[in-house]
This record gives sequence, C-alpha cells and structure tokens, in this order.
Amino acid sequence: MLEYAPPRVTCADHGVTVAMMPWARRKSTYTRDFEQQTALLNVHAPRSAVSRLMRMDWKSVGPVCRRVADDLRAEQGPGLFDGPRSIGVDETSYRKGHKYMTVVVDHDRGRVIWMHQGHGQKVFDELVKLFVYGTYLRLLLFSWVRSWVVVVGCRVHRIGA
Repeated sequence: MLEYAPPRVTCADHGVTVAMMPWARRKSTYTRDFEQQTALLNVHAPRSAVSRLMRMDWKSVGPVCRRVADDLRAEQGPGLFDGPRSIGVDETSYRKGHKYMTVVVDHDRGRVIWMHQGHGQKVFDELVKLFVYGTYLRLLLFSWVRSWVVVVGCRVHRIGA
C-alpha cells in the first residue's frame, strides 16, 4: 500500500493548491497504474467481476474508467478518426429491456475509437458528424451488422463507402 500526503499550499488568489504526483490522477484516491489496470479489466469483464478482483466498490469502477478514458483522449487529441482504413460498427445490447450501445472499432489498430448509447439511424448520423473531412475517401472497409442502416445512411450523407 502506498500512502503519501502531498504538500498543500493556501494562496489568497488561487485558494488551496495540492502538488501533483506522477503516480496519481487529479481527484483520485487510486494510483494511475491501478486505474489503468481496472479500466483494462473492465473492457473484458463485467463490472462486478472487476470490482471483486480489484477489491473495490463496484460503483467506483465507472468513474475510474472515465478518468482513464479522459486521459487517453487528452493524450491522443481529437484525431481518433484520422487514419483508419477499415472500421467495424457493432450494436450490442446490455441489461434487460433492449438497451443498446453502438461501438466503432478501428480494425487496423485493434481498438475502440467511438461508443454511443443507442442504435440505428440516429446513431449513424452522430457517427458521420465526427468524421474528419476526407476520411470517407480513405475507408476501404466499413462493416456494420445492421446493413440497412448503413445503406440508408450512406445515401443520406452521400458516402461512397
């Protein structure tokens, strides 16, 4: 277990300032490595299993994953859609009651580049909004399980994929 009390300074202009630690994220009680391990496990296992394995409350898994994702977005910048030659889109259900999530994967890099709650034409429209100008021309492969959404969406947005 790692315990450390970082120095705190009270400034009249800026308020209380706490020194940044290289092993911790802002507003987190866990180390950076612990959070990254938790987020990686949560990609492949349910939240309840991750919480048992990491010995943490299951309600903490979501915020940990959110912090890791925010850091990754800040490191990678806005260009997640720059460069993919082949993407796959899948709509997966979670929980009971037909709740869906749409996931976009860059096949070349083997990583998730976008997720959105819901499925169908509206989600396809949101996906199209995020593409950088000219990306359509670089796509060689575009796979989607529900092909009617792609056909209609490509016609509406005039995509030649």
